[in-house]
Amino acid sequence: MLWINRVLSGDILESAELRPAIVITGARQTGKSSLVKHVFPDGHFVTLDHVAEARLARENPRGFLQKHAAERVLIDEIQYAPDLLREIKVSIDENRTAYGRWIITGGQRFDMMTGVGESLAGRVRLLELGTLGATELRSSEHVPPETIRTLPWRGGYPELWSNRRLPTPILFEDYIATYLNRDLREIVAVRDAGLFYRFLTTCAMRAGSLLNYENLARKRSSWRRLGEHGASGTDQGRRSASSPPRTGRNRS
Repeated sequence: MLWINRVLSGDILESAELRPAIVITGARQTGKSSLVKHVFPDGHFVTLDHVAEARLARENPRGFLQKHAAERVLIDEIQYAPDLLREIKVSIDENRTAYGRWIITGGQRFDMMTGVGESLAGRVRLLELGTLGATELRSSEHVPPETIRTLPWRGGYPELWSNRRLPTPILFEDYIATYLNRDLREIVAVRDAGLFYRFLTTCAMRAGSLLNYENLARKRSSWRRLGEHGASGTDQGRRSASSPPRTGRNRS
């Protein structure tokens, strides 16, 4: 299996010596699950993508932790059972020096992050994993140097680099259909998937430019409100990032 070392690996290992819990967030398909299993190959891995495990974690969090008791536990997709964090807090408080015992991953959803802030304050290190960057690709012997220049067009999702035959448009079409529609509709209550898809396309055409809701509204009157909620939702899901305009008053 092709493996490209991630820059975040060093931060994860360092944090495992300093904090009882580490939460790694980021957009879907950036390689969070693969990364934690690679960094901690001896850890006990369980994913809440499995319906039965997610149900147990929600309905009987203490029983879930007892079932998966281990020196180091890797819990994947915590957003499917955010209340499990409260039970993890109880376990941490019983032994605050068991550093690196809980390695948790999940999409950066609002409900999940609220749970982290309320349940694990002072006990957790928050880290974020993005897509592959040029530095990571250059460090890999599996990636020909001449192909790295295609990164801005091909994108940094790991699957695009582990499966070179996969066309970028196909990955992103599947990504939008499978993940964005589902996750964002939960966050911003999108009712018209077709309209939202056109909204995403319009926003993508404006990438790297000023976000102007009035300009979006000229395309379709309903898009101003959709734009405000949609931008908030994609920020929460780590599919987009917005920054304030840099004027003379806020450059410092």
